[in-house]
Amino acid sequence: MRLSKESSGIRSRIFASQLLLTLISACLFFLIFSVYTLFKSYDDTVRNMEYSANITSLHVTKFINQMESILYYISYSTQIPDVLSSREADDVFERYHNYLYITNTIPVIQSSCSFPVDIRIYAAEDNKSIYFDSYTTLSCDLIEREEWFNDMKSCGNTFYYLSETSDKSSCVFIINPIYDVTDYTRIVGYIKISADVSAFKTALDNISIIDSVNILCNKNGDIIYSSDSHNYTEHDTELMNSLENGSSPVTLRLSDKHTYRTAKKSFCNDHYMIISLYNTASIYKTNIVMLLLLSVIMLIIFAVAFLLSSHVSSSLTESIEALIYGMKKADFSSPESLPFIDFEAKENEVADAIGAYNHMLVTLKRLMKYNTDYTKQEKKYELDLLQLQIKPHFLYNTLNTIQSLAMDNRTEDISSIIRSLSQFYKFSLHNSGGLATLESEINHIRHYVEIENFKHDNAILLETDVPNDILKCRMPKITLQPIIENAINHGILEKDNACGTIVITGEKTGEDIFVYVTDDGAGIPTEKVNALKQGNVSGIGFSNTDKRLKLFFGPDCGLDIESEAGKYTKIIIKIKGDGTDDKHSDC
Repeated sequence: MRLSKESSGIRSRIFASQLLLTLISACLFFLIFSVYTLFKSYDDTVRNMEYSANITSLHVTKFINQMESILYYISYSTQIPDVLSSREADDVFERYHNYLYITNTIPVIQSSCSFPVDIRIYAAEDNKSIYFDSYTTLSCDLIEREEWFNDMKSCGNTFYYLSETSDKSSCVFIINPIYDVTDYTRIVGYIKISADVSAFKTALDNISIIDSVNILCNKNGDIIYSSDSHNYTEHDTELMNSLENGSSPVTLRLSDKHTYRTAKKSFCNDHYMIISLYNTASIYKTNIVMLLLLSVIMLIIFAVAFLLSSHVSSSLTESIEALIYGMKKADFSSPESLPFIDFEAKENEVADAIGAYNHMLVTLKRLMKYNTDYTKQEKKYELDLLQLQIKPHFLYNTLNTIQSLAMDNRTEDISSIIRSLSQFYKFSLHNSGGLATLESEINHIRHYVEIENFKHDNAILLETDVPNDILKCRMPKITLQPIIENAINHGILEKDNACGTIVITGEKTGEDIFVYVTDDGAGIPTEKVNALKQGNVSGIGFSNTDKRLKLFFGPDCGLDIESEAGKYTKIIIKIKGDGTDDKHSDC
């Protein structure tokens, strides 16, 4: 019949293991992907910031290079250095002519630039070769108190600086000294080229990555232009100190309470730098969106895994529970209590296991029946063999003894020996069972010793000292008789005076019972004792009895022997004491 499910333990464990495996895999994937995404986002942001700073610096450098080209063109390709080198003009017309040359040359040069620039000429204060106005030609005494002018004189090279015009709009300018054409150690004036920061607005705004800020600074840390709405136009001490104290890129937390990743790029001989700031909150926002989307996907995967795990566990555990239920019902002590498993499982490994189990039961029932029959038959054959060995020669000798007693007209002795012989064979030939109590075995050998004493003029004394609590223990029939026979024929009768004593004692240790048969006969040499233990000596009495005990009680039971030549022989019988019920015994 079809087995019903009584427990969901197996299903629960399989379902939980599948679901747990899926959940662990999903969580690991989620964790690894999250960490990878976070670091990848930071890494991509830094690379994008560095790329943006590089591109922005290239565009700004292009503007600066145009201004430098104009500066060098004026310094070396026009007559302006010659004009400024003249200390005194011959007359007023020559001075005016020089002024007109400068004022006409400057606009032409300005028009060649792709963005608006302002060009001014500063002549030395003692120069009288030109007129001075308020726009194009100025005197050096107007700038000699400026900080940047003193810095320029100290370094003696092209100098970049940030200044402010009258309308407070920031500008970038380049100023370069003009040397006397006849004496290159004497400065006769300066050329200043200025450009409003609006010229750099396109480069800083359009190339910036989303959610980032590009800031143009000079080497002193003055912020020239910023692409964000704050439009920094003054020195940001906190930002500059942070950049100076750390390598690019760095993470900064500025006064606006936001945390930024920064990258910087210096250019134009380190006179200017582009600083890119990226708010890390934007990185988190992007990652959160991605993680939320991934979480939704993971929930869908988990739901699908839940359904699949439930289906797979159900399909597997039905057949597994049927197999386990059938195996639990099986009682392997009896072939009749081995039920087949009737379960219609799908074609899978568990179905094959059920089929193999049913096939095993068929084979096992056959083997158990064969083993039971074989064991019974083997015991019977061994007992019959022992009995057959006892019957011929023992009966023949006893009959000879009876004949001798009859010839001597010893009727009472004849009656006694016949009575003992009758009791002996009554016990030996009884076939109602294969076990007997120790008490019955002792009574049996008493009759045997009585018969032997008739043959040997009462040369044998039998003594027994066995505790009552082990007299009811069971052992295979005719266990003691072969041992007593050996003790008489090979022990006592081989002594010079041919008489002796056989003592039977016993004790119980745990579940083991030990019966000792000791005689004071001729003893056995050590070599023969070892041979007997190893089964290398022919003879039925010792080896056959040992095999029968092992067959009934297991390989740890049987016979052992101790002997000393000329003194004694001791046979140790070890059996199990777990059965004292003698209802199937021959008593």
